[in-house]
Amino acid sequence: MKTVKLPVTFTNDHGTRSGDLITTFVKPYFADRRSVDANILQQTATKHFSSGGTIQGVGGTDGGGIDMSKISPSAMNAVAAEGSVETFPLVHPAETNEYTGVYIYLDEVGMLKKLPSNKRASQIGGSCGYNPPPIFYGDIFVGRTQTKPKMINVDFEAGIDTAGNAEWMKRAVSENLAWQQGMNAATGRKDQVQPAHAGTDGAVAEESNFTWTQDEEEIELTVPIITTEVAAGSSIVINKKEIQVIYKPKVVTVSYQGDEIVRVSLYDSVDVDGCTWTLNTDKTITRLIITCEKQDPGKIWPRIG
Repeated sequence: MKTVKLPVTFTNDHGTRSGDLITTFVKPYFADRRSVDANILQQTATKHFSSGGTIQGVGGTDGGGIDMSKISPSAMNAVAAEGSVETFPLVHPAETNEYTGVYIYLDEVGMLKKLPSNKRASQIGGSCGYNPPPIFYGDIFVGRTQTKPKMINVDFEAGIDTAGNAEWMKRAVSENLAWQQGMNAATGRKDQVQPAHAGTDGAVAEESNFTWTQDEEEIELTVPIITTEVAAGSSIVINKKEIQVIYKPKVVTVSYQGDEIVRVSLYDSVDVDGCTWTLNTDKTITRLIITCEKQDPGKIWPRIG
């Protein structure tokens, strides 16, 4: 990852230090003569704009975007040649973060240029609570903007803010939720919520051999206890004494009769003294229900591990 700085001469040349200058600064990086793929353009138009909609933020002089009934590969090639920047909010500015947002800046027509997917950028989006993680194409920039008392760009430090355990990333899910709640209060649309995060709002998140749910205080894992006899259809009683659950701050391991059933690596730490388990048996299956208190309550995890 490289560090890109906004030179003082750049801010002076643009007459002000207010506003998000990163969009203008990175635009030349996305300007090239690479042609857009006409087939992908048509598929995108058919899938998303079959009713004659618009692409927001591309070429519309009134801010309404381009009319899809008029768009053509040549028009999109012209946009690509000039460079077109899209911003994606990783963290929305809110009172809880002193109105400081973190954004990805990407090539708006990167998909149409058939640029390779940027897996690292998608992982960052997933870490910030987007589930499924967004897909980005080509190189991206990450920057920070403070919106109050006026909009300015602030430092985003390589090696600190770019680390996988950066504090802003840990708080991203909660910060985005706070932003959405503020927007709901301002617009009166209380039914609008953040895209559902894994395991929240009563929705069960399914993994390969267990399911889980969460709230701000704890996580709950549900592990089916399936023995060879049970798999063969035999009626068998699970012996609780032969169940072993080992709790570590970031790993939970379940074994039965000496065989490991599941090993769950956790996104964040749990309080091992606040972990318990019980059995839930019905006519067909026995489930082990594990409840663990989060070490850092108040945060919604974007994923289990």
